[in-house]
Amino acid sequence: DTAAYDFSVDGSTFTAKISLEKDNLVFFSVPFDEGWTAYLNGEKTDIEKVNIGFMAVKAAAGDNEIKFVYETPGLKMGVMITAACIIIFII
Repeated sequence: DTAAYDFSVDGSTFTAKISLEKDNLVFFSVPFDEGWTAYLNGEKTDIEKVNIGFMAVKAAAGDNEIKFVYETPGLKMGVMITAACIIIFII
């Protein structure tokens, strides 16, 4: 009764749809990592670290769509540094 009624995975994102009778934490058995960003009904929201390292999001009563997006920490900066070094090396 308290599980998501719809769940989908697409590359580095996953989305869950859930209907709650009251405000509650929605638990995901996915390890907490700094690279995750959560969106509740389209708006960025905080991720709670629960149950020794898993993720949860506070959601309001009613229908909710929770989307998690993962981006490897430091990836963009690493690519920019590598590109700059290649250009310097070529010069």
